[in-house]
Amino acid sequence: YIVQLYPEMPVLAGMSVVLYLLLRKPRARWWDAPVLGVTLGLIHLCKPIYVLLPIAILFGSLVFDRRASNLRKQAVMLAAFGVTVLPYGLWSLKHHGRFMI
Repeated sequence: YIVQLYPEMPVLAGMSVVLYLLLRKPRARWWDAPVLGVTLGLIHLCKPIYVLLPIAILFGSLVFDRRASNLRKQAVMLAAFGVTVLPYGLWSLKHHGRFMI
């Protein structure tokens, strides 16, 4: 049954976590940004088309919700995303000679 495990299933679960964390702003916690970054990184590792999703979230936060936007949390989110996808990029560099994420 392992051939029936498509990448859409973990991406759907990850998107649910992302939407939950983004939409509960009045009750935001300190760990929301790192969890959001790691979740976005795992989503990207499942389906690479979502590589620009953290940038889109940052841009949307700055444009549409400027007063509630916290640049420190956005930077932590991007750093956690980078740390999550970094091992795959380093593996790609070692085995293929190109750093790709």
